[in-house]
Amino acid sequence: MQLSQTLYTFSVLQYRHDAWIGEALNVGVLLSAPEQGFLRMRGRTASPRLTQAYPDLGANGFRQVIRAIEAKVTSIGQKMEQGSLFDSKLTSDSVARKLLPEDDSSLRWLEPGAGMTSSPKDELDRLFTRYVSRWDADAGRESRSDEDVYSVFQQKLRAAPVDLMLEEKIVKTPRFGEVRFRHAYQNGRLHVVQPISLDMANADTLFGKASRLVGTLTRLRENPEVCPYIVAGAPRKHELRREYMGALDLLREANVAEAIVDEDESQVVADALIAAASRVH
Repeated sequence: MQLSQTLYTFSVLQYRHDAWIGEALNVGVLLSAPEQGFLRMRGRTASPRLTQAYPDLGANGFRQVIRAIEAKVTSIGQKMEQGSLFDSKLTSDSVARKLLPEDDSSLRWLEPGAGMTSSPKDELDRLFTRYVSRWDADAGRESRSDEDVYSVFQQKLRAAPVDLMLEEKIVKTPRFGEVRFRHAYQNGRLHVVQPISLDMANADTLFGKASRLVGTLTRLRENPEVCPYIVAGAPRKHELRREYMGALDLLREANVAEAIVDEDESQVVADALIAAASRVH
């Protein structure tokens, strides 16, 4: 026996950590099937994927906001189930617009979608997996560490005609506190080498890590005596190569370092340090 199909609409809720950079993660799905009196939302209140991508995320505040939106959807959905509210035009988009205004806040609804289903509840679960939770299992996977990337660069330094010892340094900024670097060389200016492994599981975590480095290095703009260099390690997943190049573009456009290179091209940074070491101060 074939189950009857009903029309549904759905809207995906997205969290934008930095609207200017454009990085975002999907955090919820709202589904409306008015003919079956169904209106529900599944939201992400916290996950390793979110906290790893955005360590400065206020988890408690974020959780409260998502739960408040879910509570409003549940209230409307209960009225639909009880028959006190029926509107065949009650789409996910019309509900979403009432829940959140269209502004520059960190939460926004994406363009709605639609389809046919015999089970709105199962369809909601499927959509949530597709748009929100599909990357959770390996969201924080990082095959190569930052220090693995640095070791590639270090091999180039060992061939230098001068003895270069990079050591940990703490940079103090007037307004943003201290920034710690593991690999720095002082000769007049402080030359800082920052390795970053972008060998991540997916594009979200790749861009998230690059964006966090932009935030860290932006704090150094007040100190002209600090000269940062970024050495990046590419992802092993070939399908993320385009995203990797985009992350390098993001770092370059932010103008936070003297040079930003792939580890295979890090001889450029080694040469810059060799030249700095050769100067007499």
